[in-house]
Amino acid sequence: MAEREKRCEEILMIQAMGLKKRLAHTHWRTAVVGISGGLDSTLALLVTAKAFDMAGKDRKDIIAVTMPLLWYDRQNLSECLPDVEEAGSHFERGADRGCGPCAFP
Repeated sequence: MAEREKRCEEILMIQAMGLKKRLAHTHWRTAVVGISGGLDSTLALLVTAKAFDMAGKDRKDIIAVTMPLLWYDRQNLSECLPDVEEAGSHFERGADRGCGPCAFP
């Protein structure tokens, strides 16, 4: 298991270093990450948080916005909120109305 953890950390570092370099090139102050509740958006948030840490930036400047899709529901989004809070990012509810079965009240 230690080898797997090492490999996962290496992959995260490679992604975070690439994002940090891109963000520095664009003279960034904040980052916006769309959160759907799925694995891809959760990984994007983790990579962004790591890039902010590497750059010495405050994670509060990461803006996590809900971006539900047709096949996601309220449960998917509620499951990702602890990840947003753990990352220390700012959370905003996005335009999640009118998308069929996931049109939340």
